[in-house]
Amino acid sequence: MQNSFIATRMKKHPIANGEAIYSVVETVVGTYDPETKLFTDENGVVYKHILDNSKASSEKAKKEYYNLADANILKDRYPTCTEMYEVAEMYNDEKCSTIYYTANLDPQKPIIMAIDTDNLKEVFRQQQDPNRRAALPSEAEETAELIAAIASGCYSETQLEDIKESALLNIEYLKSIIESCDEHLKKDEESCNYNIREVFQKVKETVVDQDEAAKRLIVEIERNLDQTDGTGILITGNTGTGKTLLVETIAKYIDRPFISIDSSQLSSPGYVGKKIEQYLWDLFVKSGYDLDAAEHAIVYFDEIDKKGSEKKSDVGGQAVLNQLLKFLDGTTYKATDNPQHVTEQNSVDISTDNMLVIAGGAFSEIYEAKAPTPIGFASTAPQAKDPEIKDFIDKAMMPKELMGRLPVIIHLNPLTIDSLKRILTNSDKSALKLQEANFTKKGVELKVTPEYLQRVAEVAHERKIGARGLSKIIKDTTWRPYDIVCYEQDVYDQVILDEQTVSNPEHFQLVKKRTN
Repeated sequence: MQNSFIATRMKKHPIANGEAIYSVVETVVGTYDPETKLFTDENGVVYKHILDNSKASSEKAKKEYYNLADANILKDRYPTCTEMYEVAEMYNDEKCSTIYYTANLDPQKPIIMAIDTDNLKEVFRQQQDPNRRAALPSEAEETAELIAAIASGCYSETQLEDIKESALLNIEYLKSIIESCDEHLKKDEESCNYNIREVFQKVKETVVDQDEAAKRLIVEIERNLDQTDGTGILITGNTGTGKTLLVETIAKYIDRPFISIDSSQLSSPGYVGKKIEQYLWDLFVKSGYDLDAAEHAIVYFDEIDKKGSEKKSDVGGQAVLNQLLKFLDGTTYKATDNPQHVTEQNSVDISTDNMLVIAGGAFSEIYEAKAPTPIGFASTAPQAKDPEIKDFIDKAMMPKELMGRLPVIIHLNPLTIDSLKRILTNSDKSALKLQEANFTKKGVELKVTPEYLQRVAEVAHERKIGARGLSKIIKDTTWRPYDIVCYEQDVYDQVILDEQTVSNPEHFQLVKKRTN
């Protein structure tokens, strides 16, 4: 006796020769023949796999399936289910929320790509060619044949209900495509530019005490989007001042894909280290496999100052920086997750022509040299001088060609103790707020004294690791009470941390819940 299987029934929507979009209809239970690769449901209807384009199977099967799974394995996955229909419903909830776009039905190199309605506009845009237009009459002919067959009375009442149900699903599906396209067309019209002041108000809720730098960066990003003049932006500032967070937050509010590339991990081709092609593949995946979105991303090269070197032959330094010249000027990379084994399935050509490049680094040697030095008893303290391009070339060993392509330099302020306190209390990314939320989920209020906040900020400032240091201190001082409230649930009402907790994480106060 054959084992029971569960699969998702798919509805085919041809869009070009050899290409179609498949939408999920329902989950069905049946049997599977591994030799013919045909699936038969409990009503005797035969299905072929959505990538099976052979005539032999199509003669037996008039419908398609996907997401085939052994029912016994699924029973183990869903131990609370006792009946097969319950297993099917669980599998339906897990698998039937996706539309599958078959990009290629060539038996030699079949490809299935999962997409959602947000990507449908791009899919159809790519299909605006003679092949797609040629496919439409054949689809109309199929519809005419179906109507003629219905009129001839060759279908049973059950079959007619099934055809009707499929047609209604198709209508709803096509409506969703139209609605999605309309939404994207509206979004495209609105995304030509954005309200700088609105973005700034949102950004300052996350990035604290960097208002001037945030304003300037938002303005420069707005002015640079979609330009192909081969220039980018350089942002500088001490470790932990929020350089990456600032760029990422702006990208979020202007709806642009974002990726941060750790320049210190980059290496020249042929040497150990992560390659630009791998980072671009990560960007492609992060963009939902939407090539157009990935090619209009904001790319942030972090720790760029660590690549400065006097030796032009330095494969880990100047050689990497020279690669960025090509990136800034606009070129095409074979993005892949495995540079040692590139295939059509794990690679894609990505152009950097329309990407906005931002580089960042501390460049402490430059700013320390530019710091003012008081002389005598002058009543007015001298002001620090802004560094010039020449300083980055001479002191940080940045290539002249690279600095010429980064004409805008934006500096983030060093964080003071007061700044660090405001990050803890005001930023929506605050490590303290995150832990407060974790305790709240356990029914416990996390309270901290003003002295605790002061001491946490002081320690982070002393360690010179900026806002990053806040997260470590908060986690170090909250994990023990969190462990207790998790173990002894519904016992405590509050956890109170004070100044002594920072130096001794064992020191905290637990307040029990009142009992009536």
